[in-house]
This record gives sequence, C-alpha cells and structure tokens, in this order.
Amino acid sequence: MKSVFAFVCAMLAASPGLAAEVNKTPGILPEFSLALITQFGAGLLLIIGLIYLLAFLSKKIQGNMKSDASALKLVSGLAVGSRERLMLVQVYGEQVLIGVTPGQVSALHVVDRQKILAHERLLASAPHEPTLSDAELIPMFASLLEKMGKQPR
Repeated sequence: MKSVFAFVCAMLAASPGLAAEVNKTPGILPEFSLALITQFGAGLLLIIGLIYLLAFLSKKIQGNMKSDASALKLVSGLAVGSRERLMLVQVYGEQVLIGVTPGQVSALHVVDRQKILAHERLLASAPHEPTLSDAELIPMFASLLEKMGKQPR
C-alpha cells in the first residue's frame, strides 16, 4: 500500500500542471482542477495499459518457446518408501524407468520397445475373467464361515 501511495505522489509531483500550480501560490497546496485530474488519470491508464501489453507479449513469446508437450508422458508411478518413488516415463515413444529421491533422479532401465508392443498384444488377446456378482459371493462366503465354525448372521 505504501508503494502505491509513493507512486501516486511521484506521479503528482512529476506532473507539469501541478508544478505550475505550485509556482503560482507558494506555501499553499494547489487546487486540483479537472484538467489536472484528467491528465493524471490519462497518464496512469497509459502506464497500466503498457504493463498489460508487456505481460501479454511476454506470454506470447514464452508460448512460442515451449517444446512439444507430447514428448514426455508419465506412464506409471510407485512409492517404494516414504520419499522414494519409481516412475515409468515415456520419452518420444521410449519408456524409461527412473528412481526419484529427494536428492536425485536416476535412470534405472530403458524398456525395449519390442517388449512394450508384445505386452500390449498379450493384454489385448487375453480373455477377460468373468466377475462374480454379490448374489453369488454371499453364499460362498457363508459356506466358508460355516467351515470355520462361525455362524453367519
């Protein structure tokens, strides 16, 4: 807030209309005229517009510098400790197993592309196991409880 107040005071002090008013009546605060306020407002809007223009141009320039986002993709991750992780990352179609710790990132293994394709074909051709419904599971569970000597409710 102090910086905004300092900025406003600096703008008023730098205004040529204000300097002329101060010179006319020394020792007395100048009277703010409509022209002075309009001049101050126009200058302030010009500066704010310039800031927005520079921010817009900065984003456009950075947008053109970005690399291909599809080149890197996280395939899977697994926590192996409280702060350690194994991650499978795909880089330009090749999968790399990396170990991530708080202190470093290490490449552990590069997965062969042929093994990836063979695994995908195997998953696609494998028959899906049928799942049991709750109506089929309840009698099975009840019979297991009876064998263990406990009565089902």
